[in-house]
Amino acid sequence: MKDIHLKLSPLIKYCIVILLLLGLPILGYAQKKKDIKTIEVSTKDFSDLSPGNQIIVGAKVITHGGKEKSTKTVYGGKMGWNKFNVHVTGGTFSNGILTVESDLLKIRDHVVMLVISDTKNEKTSVTKTFKLNFKSPQTCRTNGKTGDEGKDGEDGLDGKKTDIQNISDMIIMNTFTR
Repeated sequence: MKDIHLKLSPLIKYCIVILLLLGLPILGYAQKKKDIKTIEVSTKDFSDLSPGNQIIVGAKVITHGGKEKSTKTVYGGKMGWNKFNVHVTGGTFSNGILTVESDLLKIRDHVVMLVISDTKNEKTSVTKTFKLNFKSPQTCRTNGKTGDEGKDGEDGLDGKKTDIQNISDMIIMNTFTR
């Protein structure tokens, strides 16, 4: 096989180098326009927020290029939840559904916190808190192991001798003054 060398004039080589140098920043600018500028979070109407309940959550973003995108949940868009990092305290999150923790002891101050951020830039984030309102009936389980017993008490200190007549006078006086 013969090596085939493409002979280019110096002017064409120069133009190709210039196009490559100019094209790379343009591609970076195009990517920057797609990056998320702001995130807005909304929920479907819910009136009861109790342990074990679920909330449907949606996210709408505005890119640096001014384009609006949204998730299917709540907003009906096409954006997937894989574009976001989602962190929840007091519950779990999966594909637009926030499930409140069933164990009340795991929900600090009866508040569930949801933090949604851009996967490419954690600083672009939004935090939403939900205060439990306990509108649905709650089950209180009182069965289980008994707790530990405390230490036995100790004897008190010896008292002072008191004139019994004075104490009875004090009791009589206190009774009449009330």
